Amino acid sequence: SEGRIHGGAIATLADTVAGCCACSTGGDCVTSSSTLEYLRPATGDLFCQAVPKKLGRHLSVIQVTITDAAEKTVATGTFTFFMIETGQECRPTLSGGIYKDEEPPRRNGAGAAVLTSVQIDSSTPSQR
Repeated sequence: SEGRIHGGAIATLADTVAGCCACSTGGDCVTSSSTLEYLRPATGDLFCQAVPKKLGRHLSVIQVTITDAAEKTVATGTFTFFMIETGQECRPTLSGGIYKDEEPPRRNGAGAAVLTSVQIDSSTPSQR
């Protein structure tokens, strides 16, 4: 497995980029659920693109595609985020849900074409 990128690192990249996309119209978010399909071993530099399927007041759904330097798809996935107004206090409930003190403002969906992309540099420090 030398040179291959661990699935957990790919999931972290995808969650981070999807979260940036979900919050692109303002506010904060927390991951509610995610699915990833690993399609081939990942090596070298990776790129993640996130496209919103829905940017909502309460939930946002983001589709991600992770590709390698040869533009081959390494993984795809869907992330759902619970939307939180910036500065709003949120705390877990006993049932595992989230308690919100106030409802977040309505979102206008203007970010429907948002695309967020990030690159992982897979080189070791000695190669930089």
